[in-house]
Amino acid sequence: MFCSSEYPTTRIALAEGDKLVIYTDGLTETRNESEELYGEERLTTLLLKHMNIPHRELLGTCLYDLRTFREKPPKRMT
Repeated sequence: MFCSSEYPTTRIALAEGDKLVIYTDGLTETRNESEELYGEERLTTLLLKHMNIPHRELLGTCLYDLRTFREKPPKRMT
């Protein structure tokens, strides 16, 4: 599909206890009923807040937050 594309590479060393989170733009570009984007800032904030919980619990927390975001009712104009 993208045979001629070039992407930058970086090497990093992970220490014991570090977490590597890999996601697609489908996560950060998810919109709620108000057409707001989930966004990288929201994801980063969530991950930093919960960085010390086990990885399975972190995944569940991320999925719960995404579901809650998508179900958020539109803002009412007054």
